[in-house]
Amino acid sequence: MKEKYNIEQPHLKENPYSVPEGYFSAFQSNISEITSQKGSKPGAWSVIKPQLALVSVFAFVFLMGYGAIKIFSPDVAVTNSDKFAANSALMEEHQLESSFIDFFDNETDSLTQKQEIDPAEIIEYLNTDAGFVYLASLD
Repeated sequence: MKEKYNIEQPHLKENPYSVPEGYFSAFQSNISEITSQKGSKPGAWSVIKPQLALVSVFAFVFLMGYGAIKIFSPDVAVTNSDKFAANSALMEEHQLESSFIDFFDNETDSLTQKQEIDPAEIIEYLNTDAGFVYLASLD
């Protein structure tokens, strides 16, 4: 069994640590001397070292990611002419309605075409689909 300690023993109440003689009398002057000393300028290596470590970590992470993508992704070599042929075949079959070229062609680009809306269509829409509360809120 473990032995129980009696807290009331006098040798347990004694402080085993002591301060050296004259420590606090010289303490302020020691601190003043240490802080008043001019610091030496850091060398070039001590400035460059953390920056090189950071760059090397980023390069390592990038290369690990690049290697993982190269290893685990399928190696499919598709040339631009193959892509163009596939897209043009889809466009001929009307499965792909627009291409990148449409953005430069103002006649087929739906964003630049101006469509006129017939006022009779607007009135017919408002008569059939809009409620009285909505029409009253338009002012």
